Amino acid sequence: TARPDVSYVECAQLPFTLAETGIHPMAVVTFGQTLSGAFPCPVIALDLPQIDGPPMAEVWTCDKPVQLHTDPGCSIAMNGNFLIGSMSLDEDSDRSMDAVAYEAYKAMLHRLQDLGYPYLWRVWNYFPRINDDQDGLERYQRFCLGRHHALTEVLADFPSSLPAATAVGTKSGPLQLMFLAGTQPATHLGNPRHLNAYEYPRNYGPRSPSFARATLIR
Repeated sequence: TARPDVSYVECAQLPFTLAETGIHPMAVVTFGQTLSGAFPCPVIALDLPQIDGPPMAEVWTCDKPVQLHTDPGCSIAMNGNFLIGSMSLDEDSDRSMDAVAYEAYKAMLHRLQDLGYPYLWRVWNYFPRINDDQDGLERYQRFCLGRHHALTEVLADFPSSLPAATAVGTKSGPLQLMFLAGTQPATHLGNPRHLNAYEYPRNYGPRSPSFARATLIR
């Protein structure tokens, strides 16, 4: 069974690392850096500059050949057992963050089903001004509202199937999702000493954050 591996590589050394025999790239994440050239995998370029040190890239690889699937705004690398994908969606004056999150999550979930990887394992969410107010709600709360609506509509066995997830604010850019999904279900975990995020009371927002504390993939 293929398994994912992640490492951190200096951006200057990235082409040489990816050229190594036996390495099958599945995703590259950069932090405040723009890479030149084409890559045979999703590239997630975040406006999150490093504090110090040489520019590094987060590189996801596996030990099994990878097939690349691309559409406008979406790129997915899959190997028959699991996939890693990226999706981005710009905001505009006609759509608030909840509408953008709803559209992005519905598109992502339907894409996973169509490709035969219906089990969502892990999601990273990035968008700017995460704590700013937008029409009376924090933008993170609006994101949670749109995500919740999409997940309750499309994700089977909600909320027990909710994956581990992270939301991080960026300096600029669109809403960007990076996601890990598989052909087999994973085990999504809570913390018995901590209230599940999806059970937060409404004083934390119109809809509770929809994620698990951790996900175990055997």
